[in-house]
Amino acid sequence: ELAGSAPSLAATANLFLGSEQGWLAAMATDDPIRPDADAAIAGIRAKGLHTHLLSGDRLDRVVEIAETLRFSPRCVRAACMPVAKLAYAEQLAAEAAGIIAVGDGVNDAPLMGKAHVSIAMGRGADLTRLTADAVLMSGRLMPLLTARRVAVKMNRIIRQNFAWAIAYNAIALPLAMGGWLSPAWAAIGMATSSLIVVGNSLRLLRDRVD
Repeated sequence: ELAGSAPSLAATANLFLGSEQGWLAAMATDDPIRPDADAAIAGIRAKGLHTHLLSGDRLDRVVEIAETLRFSPRCVRAACMPVAKLAYAEQLAAEAAGIIAVGDGVNDAPLMGKAHVSIAMGRGADLTRLTADAVLMSGRLMPLLTARRVAVKMNRIIRQNFAWAIAYNAIALPLAMGGWLSPAWAAIGMATSSLIVVGNSLRLLRDRVD
């Protein structure tokens, strides 16, 4: 499951100016949806992950974002306070194997703490970035797909390295203990085994997450 906040996809805010005599002005700011949000969310869904949109923004703005990015209405929540986001995350945690939270607002901090993996946007609130497990410094969402690909690849490589190490030791140690393998060849074999493990791990350098 992937739960994101609306400000991580697009930002909106209302500013008010007043004096002792009363209100002087009201200003509304509204940033467009991030350019890569549609492609990133489509890529995430293509991997079999469910997406949820939680936001403290007004209902009409959240509905607009949800419709543009094709969120299911049942997976969208507007006017969410931090406690509501946390409760929603707890409900997801009881139903899903894992939760990835993406956000950038101060009210996303509790959600970040509850998720199994939390990712903050680079220009987000300081508290959210400190609470998150990772930070996307570029401000783009597509690196989420790269990060997932690297994580899956790393898990596969770790398993390969463990399998190789177990197989090598299961063969080499009995031979060495039985005297069929000299200490010199055992040392060469151990060094070669370590080089194979390191070389296999270096395959991760082909992928880059901004």
